[in-house]
Amino acid sequence: MSALQYSIKRKDIAGESIELQQAPISGKVVANNDGKPLERSKEKYGPFQVRMKDGTVKRLFVRPRLLDPVPTVHLEDEEILLARKLFVVEYVFAAVPILMFLIHGPIATVIAFVLLLTNFRILRTKWMPTLKWCAIYALSIVVYWVFALILKLILGTPAH
Repeated sequence: MSALQYSIKRKDIAGESIELQQAPISGKVVANNDGKPLERSKEKYGPFQVRMKDGTVKRLFVRPRLLDPVPTVHLEDEEILLARKLFVVEYVFAAVPILMFLIHGPIATVIAFVLLLTNFRILRTKWMPTLKWCAIYALSIVVYWVFALILKLILGTPAH
């Protein structure tokens, strides 16, 4: 998996843009302003320090969201949207694998959680909405049936 990249372009920020790169597994964020790394404040996981055109320095907070791969970003108290917020129906539809796998136990629930995270990545692609929904549905069904088949092969069919 490659790092997720986002660009922030504003007229009040010194430089052309701020580029954010987020590691897909750890979620660690690196920020660059015109190719030069932004410094963090001294506190642990502190905000990035962004120089503004008027000479002041503002704090840029980048925090992960639960399940959604797109982080929340605040420049001081102002939220900067990197992508549109997901609708409630999108969260519900992406969470369907959890419901399907809860009946099969803890191992299946872990698989379902990974599938859930994959569904949110699919929702953040630039595909047509219909294609996104079909991909999520198809992936969920395929993984469900593959898992059911593996369980059947391992446990065998019950004797009658």
